[in-house]
Amino acid sequence: MATLEASDVLESASLKLNPQGDYETTRTFIVSSVTGSAHERLYNALQVSGIPAKGTVHPYASLNTLYADEYTVTPEDSSNGIFKVVVTYKPQTGDNAPPSDNNLGQISLGTSVQSQTTNKDVNGVDMVLTYKTQTQIAEVEVQMPMTVAKFTRREYSHPLQKSFDFVGKTNSQAWQGYGRGYWLCTGINGETSDGGSTYSVTYEFQANRAGWNPTVYYIDPETNAPPEDVLSNPTAFKIVTQYLEANFNTLKLV
Repeated sequence: MATLEASDVLESASLKLNPQGDYETTRTFIVSSVTGSAHERLYNALQVSGIPAKGTVHPYASLNTLYADEYTVTPEDSSNGIFKVVVTYKPQTGDNAPPSDNNLGQISLGTSVQSQTTNKDVNGVDMVLTYKTQTQIAEVEVQMPMTVAKFTRREYSHPLQKSFDFVGKTNSQAWQGYGRGYWLCTGINGETSDGGSTYSVTYEFQANRAGWNPTVYYIDPETNAPPEDVLSNPTAFKIVTQYLEANFNTLKLV
């Protein structure tokens, strides 16, 4: 039966610091009594108890921001069933983090301007124009900053149900420091590389500082504009709720 003969063989270890300031290190293990055909023994050496699982944090405090990510198995003395296993530890990403539905997600952010039609000024006040006795609500096309936030996390749960529960909905509670209705969940996508044991899930959200529910006004069919007293008539305009809500805090991404 294959056994772990030696752990942390210093002579085969390495530590690398890349130009971005991230460390990468290796740990070496010696496995003995490995049986099987040629390639079976390479595989069997990797299954021995004591070899760190993928996503396991480095055991030394000074390197505990690194996680087991890559494995290399080579024969040391194949005739006697002795093999060397080298485990490479790298900074945590969505791919090598330990699977969990509760760990914080790896975040990426981007902001760009998008064309949007609005009837409000920068302070959220209706743009009212008056000509003689006629009043109108003006509309203009502006370039609005839109922020997209993406979170990636390895999880055990199939993401299908979460996509039903959250995609196309706005935040019902304050989230990421912003109030209700500021964020819209635009996508939840997942993929598996281990037959469904774990999933790499990406969550995508878009922020809209004006909110996602538009204000609509009665339009006079003869003038094709709102009546002059539209703002004094509470039934002639309203904020329309276009999206259902969900509590994004329950996703435990931040």
